[in-house]
Amino acid sequence: MGLFVRGLSGYAGIAGGYGKFAVLLPRPGSDAPAAGTASMRNFRLMDQSFLVRLLGAGSFAGIGDLIDGNGLLFDNLTADLSLTERRIGVTRLRVTGPSAGITAEAFIDRDADTVHAAGVFTPVYSLNTLLRCIPLLGDALGGDEGLLAVAFAVEGDIENPGISIDPLSALAPGILRRLFEYDLPGG
Repeated sequence: MGLFVRGLSGYAGIAGGYGKFAVLLPRPGSDAPAAGTASMRNFRLMDQSFLVRLLGAGSFAGIGDLIDGNGLLFDNLTADLSLTERRIGVTRLRVTGPSAGITAEAFIDRDADTVHAAGVFTPVYSLNTLLRCIPLLGDALGGDEGLLAVAFAVEGDIENPGISIDPLSALAPGILRRLFEYDLPGG
């Protein structure tokens, strides 16, 4: 799947895995975007920034991934897609694994080779999301994103984008964290 994603978007940071892309193409001559879904399983994020690697190391699995240099393992990815000749839009992105979890929205400008994304990064995902099993309290304290999570934004060149993190979002439980999340510009 890593090679397929690189060919589609230019992003080279995914290795291995398997998955499915389902796309509904618009009628010929239409300006409507192609719409679809993506799902992937058992893949690794490679060559990520130091901060992402450090946050992902908050579990035994994450520390092992860092030591062996094989990237961070993720079990599952799901997303909705919107594709035009010049742009790839990603909504409802959800990536989960033993080391980390990510929820986000993004778009890739294929002409400029840039990415713009905003979302929430959850370190130690497996442990961090255990609270969601408690009715009512689980949703208030973290829900699907977990108790300890941080809002982030990614912008810039697809091979080396800038990453912004709002440290206050890490202090806010799930319901309040939405106040600190970044907006996606031009999304």
